[in-house]
Amino acid sequence: MNHKEGNRVELGASLSAGTHGLDFQHQFAPSLGVVDYDDDRFTIAGHGFVDNDIVAYNANGNDAITGLVHGQYYAVERIDVDDFRLKHADGSRVDIVSGAFSGMHGFDSRAVDGSSGWTFVPADTGVVDIANRTITLVDHGLADGDTLTYRALGNTALGTLVDGLTYKVERIDADVFRLSYLGGNPAELAIPQPAGTHGFDLQHSFEPSDEVLDYADNHFAITGHGFSDGDTVAYNANGNDAITGLVHGQQYSIERIGADSFRLKSADGSQVDLVAGEFSGTHGFDSVQEGTSFTPSDAEVVDTSDGTIKITNHGFGDGETLVYRANGNAALGVLVDGQAYTVERIDADLFRLQHKAGSDAVLTLPMWEASTPSPTPAPMPPKG
Repeated sequence: MNHKEGNRVELGASLSAGTHGLDFQHQFAPSLGVVDYDDDRFTIAGHGFVDNDIVAYNANGNDAITGLVHGQYYAVERIDVDDFRLKHADGSRVDIVSGAFSGMHGFDSRAVDGSSGWTFVPADTGVVDIANRTITLVDHGLADGDTLTYRALGNTALGTLVDGLTYKVERIDADVFRLSYLGGNPAELAIPQPAGTHGFDLQHSFEPSDEVLDYADNHFAITGHGFSDGDTVAYNANGNDAITGLVHGQQYSIERIGADSFRLKSADGSQVDLVAGEFSGTHGFDSVQEGTSFTPSDAEVVDTSDGTIKITNHGFGDGETLVYRANGNAALGVLVDGQAYTVERIDADLFRLQHKAGSDAVLTLPMWEASTPSPTPAPMPPKG
């Protein structure tokens, strides 16, 4: 196997990058006591708005009130301390049309430029405490039970938070608070470890040159392939155009010719007919029976601090190619189900993975931890 230099794969690393935001939400239930459809007026006790404040209407996953558009900005026309109307960008009054609207709706307080009310950088020291699920914003001014709309602002979302979803504040002190779903369950600021059993298939990789493929004789020449007669392999084009006569992901059985050559047979026992062509990149045969399974959530299996995986007596050599299998589970870290990686062997039990040469640079992901997160409902994304 050829060792291919690449970028090391991160299995769990830093908190979400970039600046994130929180908008204060003035919540209301669109009953007749709150919305005056004849006068196009809203009554929210002590709303705190001043004339021409900018708010974004948030239906919070419910059907939008007729006359309003979820996510759209409006200017406030203040009537008094409890009442206000809304204006469009052109200054015209918003015409509210009566109807049967349910659930909690809200107005998210935004700056004139559309920026969030509070901004923070999760990766900054002391801002996010994963273990305690807290966020620290000095003098945040929030009260217990306030509602905030989370904004990822184009970055990967923090933990299990959902961009545009509204959460309830649990105030700890003047600087520290937690977020919970509106139903009361806590919002986790860390991605839970992927569950279930995952695996690796050893890939015998090759480049489809005339020295490797004999189209006239339908045989492959891969030095020291290690296959036995009748072994099952899966052809992997590794993102390249498949060799004509083979189907990416399909399994074939080995017809061993010698230590360095073999042919393939289809499921019905017929010999695979290879058709000559211009094929580029690295292709491979994944040895199904050589697959190695592991459970990421088991103690000491995955070390996110140094990117190592521990599988006792794994038998992998430095530079060998492995194909990662999530086996129907959420993928581990930045690994991609079915993608090939290069082994960096540490010892008989430990190894790291590297992206194959020429692949995209490694991107870190929100940290995940070993503890089981508190149960949370599947949040409904806001209607767009």
